Amino acid sequence: MGSASDSGETAAFLEHFDRLEEQVALLVERAAELQAENLELKGRISHLEEELNQKREAEARWSEERARVRARIDHVLARLEGVNRS
Repeated sequence: MGSASDSGETAAFLEHFDRLEEQVALLVERAAELQAENLELKGRISHLEEELNQKREAEARWSEERARVRARIDHVLARLEGVNRS
């Protein structure tokens, strides 16, 4: 009688172990997917940061150019005022 009970316990143990093994395999697969996704997101962040820096530089150049144009306009207006006073 003891051997039939032992066979049932062994079968139950092996079935439980098989389920555990399947769960571990799924977790390993999911971890690999998450690592790949993380790598992709890091690349995307790097690309977006580069774009942001380029836009900041372009904005700074535009502001400088705008200031130069404004200074030239102010200079021309001052000269015109001088002509009108004469």
